[in-house]
Amino acid sequence: MTETATSTRRRSLPERLVGGPAGFRRRLERLGPTFIKIGQFLALRPDLVPQEYSDELMHLLDRVPPMPWNEARAVLREELKADPGEFFAHINPRPAAAGSLAQAHAARLKDGTEVAVKIQRPGIREKITRDLGRARRLALLLELSGRSFIASPREVVEEFARWLAQEVDFTHELKNLERLYDLAAGSSFQKIPRPYPALSTQRVLTSEFLQGIPVSDLLSTLRSGRDRESGRVLGVDRDRLAANLIRGSLVQIFRYQFFHADLHPGNLIALDEDAIGFVDFGLCAELDETVRERQMRYVAAFYSGDAERMFDAVSDILVPSEETDMDAFRADFLAELRVPISRGQSGRRAREETRDERDRSPIADGMVAMLRTARRHRLHVPVRVLSMYKALLTAEIVAHELGASVDLRSVGREFFLELQRDEFVRAIEPDNLETSFLSGVSFLRDSPGQFRRLLTELSEGRYELNVKISEAPRVRRVRNRRLRLLVTAVLSVSVALLLAAPDLTVALGAYAKWPAWAALALLYLSIFVQWRRLR
Repeated sequence: MTETATSTRRRSLPERLVGGPAGFRRRLERLGPTFIKIGQFLALRPDLVPQEYSDELMHLLDRVPPMPWNEARAVLREELKADPGEFFAHINPRPAAAGSLAQAHAARLKDGTEVAVKIQRPGIREKITRDLGRARRLALLLELSGRSFIASPREVVEEFARWLAQEVDFTHELKNLERLYDLAAGSSFQKIPRPYPALSTQRVLTSEFLQGIPVSDLLSTLRSGRDRESGRVLGVDRDRLAANLIRGSLVQIFRYQFFHADLHPGNLIALDEDAIGFVDFGLCAELDETVRERQMRYVAAFYSGDAERMFDAVSDILVPSEETDMDAFRADFLAELRVPISRGQSGRRAREETRDERDRSPIADGMVAMLRTARRHRLHVPVRVLSMYKALLTAEIVAHELGASVDLRSVGREFFLELQRDEFVRAIEPDNLETSFLSGVSFLRDSPGQFRRLLTELSEGRYELNVKISEAPRVRRVRNRRLRLLVTAVLSVSVALLLAAPDLTVALGAYAKWPAWAALALLYLSIFVQWRRLR
């Protein structure tokens, strides 16, 4: 038997069915636009699919034949309630980009401003509904197959459905764009296009036109072999562009606390002086202050190589289910993080010498390991936290695809040092110092009295120590099931005794026994089901 035949035989059934990463990508392309979107969604979820699949799906391009100009013009006229000529001095009938949900046309306003007009395809909502029905049926078949998955296929489809619902609502996208535009005003390394609310509706979105090169075009050029040995591609400095992309993501997440959550290469533009431009704001997310602080603790612990502190930080964020064993999760988490932390602690030269062309940075590997471990132990990752990890991982993957020498670790270390320095400066500002001083004075004033009261209660034997004992969710779940089984058994015995009473028919009538028999049968069925669950 040849080596090729042996390797084919060893491949798993799913790999043979989809043809590996490249075959899976081609199948999604053949299934149509909605499934291309599913592939792009999975490309941003390395916690759900193997890295080789994630890397291959990043090559999916959401480019479909454009809709005719007369259809696009009809949508514009219907949404803007007037002929497009009343608002635009010129609009190019040939789209600058055509995707599965919408297409964008370059246009010029009456004052000469260059804008991009994004027009939703007619009937796209109905098509999405039909395709999602097919995806749900496929997910159900996968679950019925009995195979074990990191996440439920049906849960993944529902998460994608929510993601897509935001994508097709341009009023939602406009609000995201307006907010991020205001936050990033004046930035030298990232650019958010200016929104035009008066020319935007639920199916039309008008914004500033960003003159540049889509990052997807840069990656296509690199994959073709051109400019691969050079530090530049199509005139763009790859290291500077990648650094600006990662820094832009970090700034949006940890400074603005509102960020672009769909950093697919088609949504990124290389601008003049290697600044990074963002487009398509259907998916944005907000990070609250508590999660932000805990994530900063997580990153700081990673840089110092302290896995225990990393576990403390993530366990404050993840939500355990009834099936979660936190002790088992902790052991698995520490084991998974051992390699990324070791790589992170090694010198830069050593990491570059051992780095494979498909390797992520140590901190990105640590994020993926954490997400996969949480999935295995049935811990829920809050949507906003998941969006943050997706954004950072995608920025890292795109930088890696560009062949840049910078990564999330190198740019992040500099960024977090700067962020901590700024927060220290903010903490010693006069207003903040006054608040801290007053808090310290209150603490010093109240502490002696509280300490004296504690000693008094101890000496008089009145001190009470409240102890909260927690048990593993699995133990609690079994105990609750046994209790329900016991209650059901008691009820069944009570109904059986009632049926055995000789004067039941005389007291309640001839038909009183039939409801009691039916109730007893249901109780016995319930006992059987509960007993099977306890096995």
